[in-house]
Amino acid sequence: MARRRTERIFPDVMLDIETLGTEENSLILSIGLVKFNMQTSEIGESLHLKLDIVDSLENNFELNIDTVKWWLKQPKEFAKLLISEETFKLKEALNKISNFLNPTYKIWAKSPSFDCNLLKSIYKKLNKEIPWDFRKQQDVRTLINLNPDVYKDFKNNNKITHNALQDCFDQIEYCTHIFRTIKIKK
Repeated sequence: MARRRTERIFPDVMLDIETLGTEENSLILSIGLVKFNMQTSEIGESLHLKLDIVDSLENNFELNIDTVKWWLKQPKEFAKLLISEETFKLKEALNKISNFLNPTYKIWAKSPSFDCNLLKSIYKKLNKEIPWDFRKQQDVRTLINLNPDVYKDFKNNNKITHNALQDCFDQIEYCTHIFRTIKIKK
């Protein structure tokens, strides 16, 4: 008897962005994306892009001095983002993201009004089509509010990294745990 190949389904994508500002036109340092399945907690492909700061400045993205000062107080993370062997120009990064995503994915972010909007601003500025459906944006903070104890336990037991890719994995961990507790309560 032939075995059926089971395809793993990853309908969700976690997004995290590290920036040099908090406004829509802020310079983005790095973008993390991870495919996952909220129902099963399985994790799929990931993408981590560090952006070329000079290219971003040439495209009129801005940095905020207060955010730069905040980064300078973070141990080692800022230097790792600034001194990277492989960075991507904005157009290259958008092409990679567009190939990674499709409109059927639910895009999770903490919060979509920040991460998704910053990413959208780059797509719009470079006249590229946004590769996700705005109606599928999901807010990690809303999920946290449904069971804040899980999030508090996670924060107490884990170091916050300010690494876009690691933050995605961490957010998936506590979000899928919260989701399981909600399903149990039903």
